[in-house]
Amino acid sequence: MIQTSLIFILWCLYSILEGWREAIFFHRVEVDKVGGTLLHKWWTVQRALVLGIILATNLEWWVVALPLVFPFFHDGMYYKTRWKYNKLIYDRKWWAQSTTSTAFLTKLQTPVVRTIMAIVGLIILIVFLWMKK
Repeated sequence: MIQTSLIFILWCLYSILEGWREAIFFHRVEVDKVGGTLLHKWWTVQRALVLGIILATNLEWWVVALPLVFPFFHDGMYYKTRWKYNKLIYDRKWWAQSTTSTAFLTKLQTPVVRTIMAIVGLIILIVFLWMKK
């Protein structure tokens, strides 16, 4: 139970760190659409590998919660950090929504959808932990 909770918390922190890292990168470097698209693909591969390592060490059904909470923490931190460096963009900070992103899922993952996904992920974790008692 403690291991599961710790993995979940570490995944949320990893998601926040990834959002912060991307925000810093896109703030400091001007990237054309092709470069941004390629970077998103590499970052997705990296995140899939991290998730794969978690799955390899803990193959239980609750891990479906991890990709559900990722967009809430990642995108929220991304928008908040980008706003911090440029007050002219993402004025809703954590609750902002990009209209220029090259990431495929950004158009689908509105702030409301991201929040609902995070709540569902948290419910999955709670149900799993409750069943383990």
